[in-house]
Amino acid sequence: MWMKIKKEEEQEEREEENKRKMGRQTLIKVVDEQVEKMRMLMITTTTTTTTTTTTTTRQ
Repeated sequence: MWMKIKKEEEQEEREEENKRKMGRQTLIKVVDEQVEKMRMLMITTTTTTTTTTTTTTRQ
């Protein structure tokens, strides 16, 4: 009887850990997407700045 209760507790702990892992993975995915957006924005901004500077220098 005691072993059955212990197994059920371990099962619950594993389920909780899996939920935490899923939550972490979702959070990491969201952060990765935000970082990618920022990177694209930085690339766009840098390209625009470089182009503007080059154009100004030619004049």
